[in-house]
Amino acid sequence: MLYFIRHGQTDWNAQRRIQGITDIPLNNRGIFEARLAANEVSKIKWDRIISSPLSRAYQTAEILNQRIGLQIETDDRLAELNLGNLEGKSLSLLTPRMWEILGKEPQKIKAEGLPAAYDRIGDFMQTFDFSKNTLIITHSGLFRVVAYYMQKPNGFNYDAFSPRYRDLGIPNTTLIPVKPIDLDFLRGMKYNTQNSKG
Repeated sequence: MLYFIRHGQTDWNAQRRIQGITDIPLNNRGIFEARLAANEVSKIKWDRIISSPLSRAYQTAEILNQRIGLQIETDDRLAELNLGNLEGKSLSLLTPRMWEILGKEPQKIKAEGLPAAYDRIGDFMQTFDFSKNTLIITHSGLFRVVAYYMQKPNGFNYDAFSPRYRDLGIPNTTLIPVKPIDLDFLRGMKYNTQNSKG
C-alpha cells in the first residue's frame, strides 16, 4: 500500500502565503504536528519512506522516521509545483481563474503547470510495487495531482481536474492510503477552497 502524508505547518502556511518550491522550513507547530503524526505512522510496518526534497517535507520525514527507523529516500518528482510568480504572495490569488492558468497556460506566470506535474507524478507512480508499504511525504498541490492521476491515468485535462481535485482540502500531516486507481478516501475528504497551498 502507498500512503501519502502532507508536511507539517510552516510560517508561510500560517500567513496564508503561496509556497510552491520556495524552501520554507517547519515552524514549531509543524514540528509538533509531525510528532503527533509519528504516533500514527508507528502503527504500520513500513518498507520504504520517500520524501520530497523540500525542507518542510524532509523535516517531517525525519521526525516520522524516528518511529520507523528506515533510510529516508528523496525524489525530486515529489516536490511541490513550481508556482512561478505566485510564490510568496497571498493565497487569495489562487482563484479559480488562476488555477485555470496553472492548468492551461502556466507560462503566463512562469509556473510549472498542472500538466507537467501530472507527467512527473505519473512517472513516479508507475515505479511502485503496491504490495509494499511505502510512506511518501509531499505537498498539498502535488497531492491534488496524485488524486487526479489515480482516477484518470490516461492524460491530464483541466476541465476534468476542476473543481473536484482543485478544491480538495488536505490537512497537514494527515495519513492518506492510496490504492491503484481506487481513491475511496476521496469520498470522505473535505473540500475547501481556502486550503493552504504547499
